[in-house]
Amino acid sequence: MNKKSQHSQDKFIDVIVAIVLVIIFIAIGNEMGWFGWVLPVLKWILIMITLGIVIGVVIWKTSSIEYGVENVKIKDEIDRIKELLKDYEPPPIRDEKEFERSFYSHLKAKDSNMKIQFQQKLTNGGRIDILIDNQIGIELKIAESKNHLRSLIGQVEEYLEVLDKLLIVILDVGYLDRDTIVYYIKKFEKKGAVAFVVKGKIKRHNLKKL
Repeated sequence: MNKKSQHSQDKFIDVIVAIVLVIIFIAIGNEMGWFGWVLPVLKWILIMITLGIVIGVVIWKTSSIEYGVENVKIKDEIDRIKELLKDYEPPPIRDEKEFERSFYSHLKAKDSNMKIQFQQKLTNGGRIDILIDNQIGIELKIAESKNHLRSLIGQVEEYLEVLDKLLIVILDVGYLDRDTIVYYIKKFEKKGAVAFVVKGKIKRHNLKKL
C-alpha cells in the first residue's frame, strides 16, 4: 500500500473514532436527560451518522480489496516479464537504440498478445523505452559507465509519478564490476523500481570506465 492510501485510511479511521465518541456522548446525554425536546432531532442525526459509517466502511473495504488485487496483478505481470527474459540473449549491439529494438522484438516474439508500446510518451512529458499494458514501464540501460547508471536515478521518480511499476533492464557488457552494478540496482529499488540484469556484448571499443 502506498503512503497516500495509508494516509487516507488513517484519516478515515480518525473520523470514525470521532463519530463514535459523539454517539457515546449522545447516548449518555439521553440517559441523563440533558437534551430535552431536541432528543427526536438528535435521534435522526444519530441514524444518519450510523448509516454514513456503514456506507463508508463498505466503500473503504471494497477499495482496499481492489487496491490489493491490482497490486497482485502488477506483481504477476512483472514476474511474467522477468520470466520472458530468462532466455533473452541479445546479439552484440552498437548502442542503446539497438538494445531497445532487440529487447522489444524479443518480447513481441515471446508473447504476441501482450500490449507493448515502443518509445511511449508519458503524461508528465517524459518518454519510456517500452510500456506494457499502459501500466508497467521498462527502461533499458547499458552499464557502460557509472555516470550512465547514475543519470537514471532521478528519472525513476519521474517515471513512477505516472506508472504503476517500473522495470529497469541493465545490459552488463563487462565495463563495470558486479559490485558497482549491484550498488546502482539497490539505488533504483530504493526509489521503487525493479531492476534486472542481462549479459551482453557491445560492438564499440572506445568506452572507458568512470
